[in-house]
Amino acid sequence: MASCQPTPEAVASVPRPRLQAAGIAAATLWLPCLVGLGIVVGSQYALATYWKFFAVLPGLIVPVMCQLDDFLSLVLAVLTTLVAYVVLYLSVRHMPLIPLRITVAVAAALVGAEAVVIGGILRA
Repeated sequence: MASCQPTPEAVASVPRPRLQAAGIAAATLWLPCLVGLGIVVGSQYALATYWKFFAVLPGLIVPVMCQLDDFLSLVLAVLTTLVAYVVLYLSVRHMPLIPLRITVAVAAALVGAEAVVIGGILRA
């Protein structure tokens, strides 16, 4: 007797709901940023600065690496964070499950490492 259940390939190829994709992409980008709080928690200035830039923290490494200052660095950080979010959102919506898990794990590890670096820079 044939089953009415869809095959795993069919389930993996169907686009995921928009809200689910938005939540997974946001969690992948901003939850690892909480790792840096353990580094900056001892300094009030470092903690205040870390929270000020928390929204753009996933993209903040680009202006830091380019050694940019002031307004241009903020614009570049916002654009980098926005591009990373859109790429992750589209990946979550349309990628098959196994490559998606790998992509999300790599992105979360990179953002976590960046949070540690930025926290260390602020703490120094």
